[in-house]
Amino acid sequence: MRLVWAVAVVLVVASSALALPRIDIGKVKKARDTLKEVKRLLPISTEEEIAIGKRVAARLQETYGVYKNREVEQYVALVGTAVSWRSTRRDVEYIFSILDTEEVNAYAAPGGFILISRGLLSRMQSEAELATILGHEIWHVEARHEMKRVQQAQIAGTLVSKALSAMTGEEIDQVADLCLEVLQKGRSKEVELETDVQGARLASEVGYAPRALLVLLSRLGGASSESALKQLMSTHPKTTERIGVLQKKYGSDLSGSLVENRFMVQIQPLHKS
Repeated sequence: MRLVWAVAVVLVVASSALALPRIDIGKVKKARDTLKEVKRLLPISTEEEIAIGKRVAARLQETYGVYKNREVEQYVALVGTAVSWRSTRRDVEYIFSILDTEEVNAYAAPGGFILISRGLLSRMQSEAELATILGHEIWHVEARHEMKRVQQAQIAGTLVSKALSAMTGEEIDQVADLCLEVLQKGRSKEVELETDVQGARLASEVGYAPRALLVLLSRLGGASSESALKQLMSTHPKTTERIGVLQKKYGSDLSGSLVENRFMVQIQPLHKS
């Protein structure tokens, strides 16, 4: 009886198997590849953007070091946070840090990581100048400039072979390399000129004088022979062009506050270090 029952079971299983449709392995692979291509077209998620930004920010901090002074760090973060309130992005937390270098520059890593150099901070003369520069960097994050560049490279197939939604740590490093290269070589002139205007606008919306960015760039332009300014000049349009655009937009705008005295008091430790 046991043998008969076992044979019956085998026959049932066999007949069930014969009833199943045949699986075309080629079609399955094609469908999988098609899904991968579709994923390439999907927007990069906020989680991916933050993961990439953390890597970029960490590399900049490793390269230049981090300036450590709690009062100055908190002050820069407070001004930056106030300006970021005018950003429409609520999916990222803006984090501000100071790079310990005399080089004059500021960077926006994807995902809300804003880094300003000690050299640039020490050349400022008002809180409004700080606010407009931070506004400039915040706008890069707001407009997702780096992520759009990454997305283009992904769609073109020149970046990574897998969908960004399934990136490995190695692939995140590859994307971070691309973002870092953009930051070090500079974005397009059109993007930077637009970002100057928008950054000044963000600062003005919390009460700062938008003309402060014009004042700062005019001061830096007058000292453009300084070696510390070389990186800034190489990664941005000509200072005269930036000043010209801002002059048309904000040259006669006397609204907002500069907040000079508080600024000089707050960054005093920077000049002692």
